[in-house]
Amino acid sequence: MTKNEFIEELKTQLAGAVSGEVIRESVTYYSNYIEDQIRTGKSQEDIIQELGYPNMVAKSIIDANQNQDRRTGEERASAQKQKEQEKQNQKKGFHAETNANGKTSLKYGKFDFSAWYAKVLFAIFIVLAVGLVIALVLGIIALAWYVIIPVGIVLLIVWFLVKLFSNHSRDR
Repeated sequence: MTKNEFIEELKTQLAGAVSGEVIRESVTYYSNYIEDQIRTGKSQEDIIQELGYPNMVAKSIIDANQNQDRRTGEERASAQKQKEQEKQNQKKGFHAETNANGKTSLKYGKFDFSAWYAKVLFAIFIVLAVGLVIALVLGIIALAWYVIIPVGIVLLIVWFLVKLFSNHSRDR
């Protein structure tokens, strides 16, 4: 068998079983290998006989490629599993954490209450709470001004008239 026959048979055996890139790499490797061995003085027939049948060489390439794909798939699955584990390990709800310096921080999920932005948000919350209390007090005063005071004045007038007429009727 000649070098060209070996290479063509190898291509035929690899076609459809591995990617075009793997076929090109394999053909280049075995072509260069045969050429290098010829330069050392070996005959083409001896080199090809040492390599073995092209279908056996192709089978070993296909097996190696499938093992590589399987490892890559296993690595992807392992990385995915690790990401899922990290998500599960993320603390939820309120919790305290201590860093390497011994500083403790209060957190809710990923939100750190000891960070500057948490302090700003807390200050905004306090301002809003005070504003709400002031709005409630002013609302009560407005309610008093428009409802309670007029009703109170009417009741006071009625009381005054009742007193006035009840005292006036006793005098007769």
